[in-house]
Amino acid sequence: MRLFRPLLLATSALTLLGGASASAMSLQEAASRAVTTNPQIEAAKENRRAQVYELEQGRGLYFPRLDLSADVGPEWTQTRAIDPDKTLLRYDSQLRLTQLLFDGFSREALIEQRASRLDGASYRVEERVETLSLDASEVYLDVLRFQDLLGIARENVAVHESILAQVRQRVEGGESGVGDLQQTESRLAAARETVVSSEQDLRDARARFMRVVGAEAEGLNQAPSVAGSLPGRLDEAVAYAINNSPTLRARAAEIDEAAAVHREAAARYYPTINLELQHSRNYNVDGANGANNDASALLRLNWNLFNGGIDTARRSELAHRVGEQRAETMNVERAIAEETKISWNALDAARTRVGILREQVSSNTEVVATYRQEFLIGQRDLLDLLDSENELFLARSALVSAQYVTEFAAYRILAVMGALSSTLGIGDPAEAVATARAGAEVVPDYSFGNRSPADANRPAPDQPTMTSSTAPAQPAAPMAARPAPSSGQHLSAPAVPAPVSDPSLAYAPPAPSPQAAAPVIRVSGGDNTTASLNARSLAAARGQQ
Repeated sequence: MRLFRPLLLATSALTLLGGASASAMSLQEAASRAVTTNPQIEAAKENRRAQVYELEQGRGLYFPRLDLSADVGPEWTQTRAIDPDKTLLRYDSQLRLTQLLFDGFSREALIEQRASRLDGASYRVEERVETLSLDASEVYLDVLRFQDLLGIARENVAVHESILAQVRQRVEGGESGVGDLQQTESRLAAARETVVSSEQDLRDARARFMRVVGAEAEGLNQAPSVAGSLPGRLDEAVAYAINNSPTLRARAAEIDEAAAVHREAAARYYPTINLELQHSRNYNVDGANGANNDASALLRLNWNLFNGGIDTARRSELAHRVGEQRAETMNVERAIAEETKISWNALDAARTRVGILREQVSSNTEVVATYRQEFLIGQRDLLDLLDSENELFLARSALVSAQYVTEFAAYRILAVMGALSSTLGIGDPAEAVATARAGAEVVPDYSFGNRSPADANRPAPDQPTMTSSTAPAQPAAPMAARPAPSSGQHLSAPAVPAPVSDPSLAYAPPAPSPQAAAPVIRVSGGDNTTASLNARSLAAARGQQ
């Protein structure tokens, strides 16, 4: 069950220039549309649905098999008992029921394997939901950002056009030289080129929006701030991410699958026992006229006694495959912790940068106002005025980009934690429910939290130890399900990620109050760069898949 309450979209937000239209699209709507219509999520769902039927195939091994065979045709017979030879029209029919009674527990292991694979596919659906929620947030914020960038670029053009008009008057009056006019025209051309570049960036952002969301990026509404949904401390975020990341849970299911394959290989050491009930009715068989009826009820045992050591080698191979899966999962766990820390650091740095840029914009605004007055009375050179205008433009652009980067960093942290979709109020699809292993009574092999690399080398469940001095490994504690939502309290987590069964990891941020008036970050400018707010710009990979 998700721990995060749906975010009220009327809370803190990055505010668009202009009002929202009746057909405005919120970020929640964009993310929900992406999660329900994007081909990536549909591919994950189809894979999960296929795994359901694969599990059903395994369950079918518990039922008897019923076969009917029949044939008809001429039969020529010549034996010493039959002279002369005969050609008769032969009829054969046979009904056979086969019930597998014992196969060395292969069926049980196969069910556990496919149940684990089904749960892994379910977690992959959940993982895709988080990924698409983040992708939708990214392209949504990109469109808003480039809209603001374009607005500031156009304002910059208008400012330079105004300065150019003033310079023309001064040149015509003999107060300035032609060089000032040429310098202003050059700066105006550069400002117009920035507008063209910003328009291209906006079109590209809208194209990415269409790919992810499947709709035109028109009339986008406010982008909600999710900073209030973040944990209070970095260690809480890391612990929650490790225990709730769908990527890591999918990896844990793959370990269970590998362990089940290892157990299934042990079935080759045992015999197989089948109950076979058979009835046959034949006519004109072997040159004898008339009917021939047979019925039998047999217990059939098959047991391979020697296979050249192949079965033992296979078991050893699969035991090491389990160890390989454990080691890879431990690496993913570390990557998730690293990614959470990098995203957290990016958020801290972006917040600091926003504060610095606000001061810079304020100072540059005062400088520009002073230089304009001094230029009008002839106490300031044109070049100083143009340079100050450019510095103000760049500072405003950088501030806007930093504000959006700050907001996106918070979205990214929640996505790494596996909590972005629930924070936006997007429920998991039915295909994301992972209960197959519980139904098959699979004891999870992997427990989340700190371990040494040697843990990857411990034997698979029920694997005999390789040396007499090594004790068999005990199965890991079952992986706990997500705790039920708390009533808004903020529970603390240990500084070091602990096993998932630790109740202190039940992090739940305070629920937003609809009565509280949240601050609004008003964004009024942009950057003329083509940088995207994507995850790669924050120097953090999305985790190993």
